[in-house]
Amino acid sequence: MARSTNEHRLPGDVGHLLAAVRAQISRYVWLEGLGATCGAIGLAFWVLLAIDWTFEPAAWIRLGLLFVALAGVGFVAYRRLLSRAFVRFPDRSLALLIERHFPQFHDSLVTAVELSSPQASAAPIDAEMLQRTCREAQALARGVDVRAVFDPAPRNRALAAGSLALLSLAIFALLAAGELGVFARRTVLLSDELWPRRTHLEIDGFPGGMVKVARGGDLDIVVKADTKMVVPSVVQVRYRSSEGVRGWANMSRQGEARTSQDPFQQFAHKFQGLLTPLEFEVLGGDDRLRDLRIEVVDSPSIAEMSLDCVFPAYTHRPPRVLPVTGVMQIPRGTEIVVRARANKPLVRVTVEEPVAGDPSTGGAGLLARDVGVDRDDPRAFAFPLGRLDSNRTLMVTLDDQDGIRSREPVRLAITAVQDEIPRLAVRPRGVGTSVTPAVRIPIVGEIKDDYGIARTWINYVIDERPAVEQAFAKPPRERAELSVEETLDAGPFELQPGQKLALSAHAADTFALTETPNIGTSERFEFEIVTPEQLLALLESRELNLRRRFEQLLDEVTESRDSLRDITFAETASAAATTDDATAAEPAAEEVEEPVGDTPERSAERRKIRTERAIQNGRKNASETRGVAVAFTDIHEELTNNRVDTPEMMSRLMDGIARPLTRVADEMFVELDRRLLDLQRDVDNAATGPERLAAAEQQADAILLEMQRVLDKMLELETFNEVVAMLRSIIDEQKDVNEATRDLRKQKVRDLLDD
Repeated sequence: MARSTNEHRLPGDVGHLLAAVRAQISRYVWLEGLGATCGAIGLAFWVLLAIDWTFEPAAWIRLGLLFVALAGVGFVAYRRLLSRAFVRFPDRSLALLIERHFPQFHDSLVTAVELSSPQASAAPIDAEMLQRTCREAQALARGVDVRAVFDPAPRNRALAAGSLALLSLAIFALLAAGELGVFARRTVLLSDELWPRRTHLEIDGFPGGMVKVARGGDLDIVVKADTKMVVPSVVQVRYRSSEGVRGWANMSRQGEARTSQDPFQQFAHKFQGLLTPLEFEVLGGDDRLRDLRIEVVDSPSIAEMSLDCVFPAYTHRPPRVLPVTGVMQIPRGTEIVVRARANKPLVRVTVEEPVAGDPSTGGAGLLARDVGVDRDDPRAFAFPLGRLDSNRTLMVTLDDQDGIRSREPVRLAITAVQDEIPRLAVRPRGVGTSVTPAVRIPIVGEIKDDYGIARTWINYVIDERPAVEQAFAKPPRERAELSVEETLDAGPFELQPGQKLALSAHAADTFALTETPNIGTSERFEFEIVTPEQLLALLESRELNLRRRFEQLLDEVTESRDSLRDITFAETASAAATTDDATAAEPAAEEVEEPVGDTPERSAERRKIRTERAIQNGRKNASETRGVAVAFTDIHEELTNNRVDTPEMMSRLMDGIARPLTRVADEMFVELDRRLLDLQRDVDNAATGPERLAAAEQQADAILLEMQRVLDKMLELETFNEVVAMLRSIIDEQKDVNEATRDLRKQKVRDLLDD
């Protein structure tokens, strides 16, 4: 800080005071300026470091940022230090500064300074007054602490900022000397060296950072993250087209790599329909792949491809030309010629096919052959594939007249579809697992094959004897689908009670590529041979269980009918109270009294709930009734197929039970459901609701009446069965008596002969 030219004329203590203030100002300015400059240097360092570490800009951008940072630091140094450190402060200004902070001077300091100036010497001044003023100023100057003149806060903040900046730089230099070197080389030397990474990304298929794809085609890019380092949770691709269109997308994570087994975690993204060149970069974690380009060029490709197929004779299919769409599935044994046409004139077509390698080496290779291009049409080519006996995979590579080779071979995969075995979905019908020796076993269902069924038969086995084959009565006529309705008559087999009979259906197709056709087999069905009496006893037990089940069902229908009577219409009851006595005596007076304190809304809700419950119960009862009818029909079929039926028994089963129950389930319950739905729609209508309710109750009563008649028939059938069982028992007892009588006569004859 420069000294004032008037300082030597000031009184001693006043001059020392001003010199002390001037020195204090100089120290203040230097300390604050240096602190601010150091803070600016630290801030510039960390900002440059953050920008460079985060974005890793190009060298010219780093150079520009460095100039901006230096300019910023220079500006702070100039404004906070250089522009203030060499300023000349007049004594009067310093005196005014002191008096502003120390009012006890009462302008004596300023007066002493001004009167001691050279300009004041020429003016007439009272010497005594000057001396007195100077003495007063000197006396007060001895007790002044010049440090109180300055506010230390700005200086302290600047020093703190500068110290913190220098400390952070020192710590960074000690703890991250390598990173500091990278920053210095990148920022000062403008090196292209990259920052150390916690994440390492790689991309496949971009030699030199560029790849060419066909115009309008798709490109799948795969980025690999090293699993030995930090694997980012998100990898992003940012792109810009040559037309200035920008965009970004998160790449799809492919599976979940395990560090111990997988060297990389893959991320994939597809660029679709590329029409213009594209520049993009990949960001993941703290790593990024830059300056990646996709060049769009016209590439040779196959515009269309087809297969000329001559199918095997057994398929009965005429020759066809099949366009290639994905993996082709062709019947085994088909003669194939591949035809294709490219989008550009070609000079060469190479077809490669994997083949088994030398058995001694155990390797595999590719069999390559060149295919001639059509002389008249350089875009077309064809080659025979021969007979298709196994799966074939061909890779076709194209070279066009512009010297461009297709980037990836066109893959043609042909699957040799094996002729499937016939599929048999057949089962016995109308018999159980226990049958009589004279049983007839109906077999029904379907048989399907890819192309045709040549032969069908039934294999049956009695006990452990060899299987016997019996052809279907209806030949298949080489149809692909066959409806089966066959009957196996066991009468000629001379079966005996206690034996086992097993059977299965078989079908052979028209496959002719090998010596034997494909043979399909149905499920194996086993039967136990019993006497007619034993079978009747089993069926009677089933009838008894069905009757008990039907009685429970009848009780449920009765309860459902009774629940309908709980549905009341309050409006109807109120109207009935105003009519004459004769009308009041009719069914309206029999309605259930509404609960005390009930409201119309609650009554309506209760009617809805009861009606819905009646509908559900009706549908459930109809289904169960239909099940009982089917069960009695099955008993009827078993009696018929086992040849133990009698006209009277069959009439009771079908006419008295099965058919009426079917009518109840399919007609009467359906009508009840319709009437209940009508009631549900008018459940809030006091005018039509009672009429709908009465119709539903009437139908429910009709159902109960018919079901009761059927139950009576069941009881009659049970009584009839008991009589038959009794007669059967009497006959068995009579046989026992006759045998005992014969044995007794034989014994008497022996006794007479012995005598």
